[in-house]
Amino acid sequence: LPEVLSNTLEIAKQCNLSLEPDGYFLPEYPVPEGQNFDSHLRSLVEENLDNLTAKFAKDQVEQYETRVKYELDQIKTMGFSSYFLIVYDFIKWSKNNDVPVGPGRGSGAGSLVAYCLGITALDPIKHGLLFERFLNPERISMPDFDIDVPYDTRDSILEEVGEEYPNMVSRISNRVMYSEKTALREAIRQCGYRKFVPRYFKVEKIFKNKDTQRKCFQIAKELIGKQRNWSKHCGGIIIWKEGIPENLILKENQLAIDKYDVEDNNWIKIDLLCNRGLAQLRELDGDTKLCDYPIDDKETSELLCRGDVLGLTQAESRTMRKTILALQPKNMYEVALALALIRPAAADGGRKASYFREGKAKFIFDEDALSFISQSVGCTLSEADRYRRGFKNMNKKVMDEFKSKVKNPSVFKELTHLRKYSFAKGHSIAYGPVSYTHLR
Repeated sequence: LPEVLSNTLEIAKQCNLSLEPDGYFLPEYPVPEGQNFDSHLRSLVEENLDNLTAKFAKDQVEQYETRVKYELDQIKTMGFSSYFLIVYDFIKWSKNNDVPVGPGRGSGAGSLVAYCLGITALDPIKHGLLFERFLNPERISMPDFDIDVPYDTRDSILEEVGEEYPNMVSRISNRVMYSEKTALREAIRQCGYRKFVPRYFKVEKIFKNKDTQRKCFQIAKELIGKQRNWSKHCGGIIIWKEGIPENLILKENQLAIDKYDVEDNNWIKIDLLCNRGLAQLRELDGDTKLCDYPIDDKETSELLCRGDVLGLTQAESRTMRKTILALQPKNMYEVALALALIRPAAADGGRKASYFREGKAKFIFDEDALSFISQSVGCTLSEADRYRRGFKNMNKKVMDEFKSKVKNPSVFKELTHLRKYSFAKGHSIAYGPVSYTHLR
């Protein structure tokens, strides 16, 4: 028996098992004969780029060609060509079937390749959007396009994607965790109380026994931060490479995984989000594309400046109304600015007040922070994005590394506000037209 155990240990020592994900799990996209993902993507982009720059001056053409080459090289190096092709395919289907699609929002709007493919409707060079905020070698994670569609057409798009990739498309979930209040409610139930618990309650009034009260608080303490249940993610879908894993199914095509599981396992995710404003625009004026509306309509601006924003996509909150009344926006880009100014990083960092006081602020968008960091320490935009994310996630190692490279302490202090939620410029610039046109 000792000899058998000894041999078992020797076999174990010779085993070398790695559970790290190996590459990105992308489904096969059908490409023309003689081409691969990279070459097919390049040919589609270059064809559309020629049409885009047909009337440009020579130096401007060179600027766009250089940017496209840089992006395509990065996409190829990181192995994401098929991802762009998959998204391009169902966006094209949507447009061909009179299903309006939003202009593209989030960091994905910073990609000129996405613009050439029609995935987004925003020229990133014209609007000063950075590709590095979306994808760069320092950010080894799946690209993630956020795509807005009318709430009453998303099912038809999902059906089309499901037909293109049968038994490979599923919805992801959110992990709902116990908060202090929900943990206390569950503890009350576990302690035997079966009556209705009002919105505002005290354990001492529900249980008179001191031991039961202590037990209730102890159970609640142990529950806080643990998973309570699953809820359906607002728009995240996964396209699997080899079919939906049955062991992860919660119900129908919803799986017991969240966006962090997606990132950790290198699965492909697309956010297909319902948008009420797009649905209403389609109902009122279905023949006009979003990009065909004027950016500075006088009557629309007058309504905005009066604060008539009730029911307006992304702009109907009390804070947004106050900001619009103060800013007095004259076009959709100033609406986009207002959308960014109300985010915590800009508002709490004093940048909103600075903007209204002086007509400018050091940085309001994430892209402003990238440029600021790059200029402060003389690094690339890709490296600057790593520092930005370090400050956002309060990563002490990354923050200390940055601190050692700057001489002026105020530079470091400026970036501490990034831990609060801020907007990528592409997010605001994409929402601006939807909000502005919705009012019109």
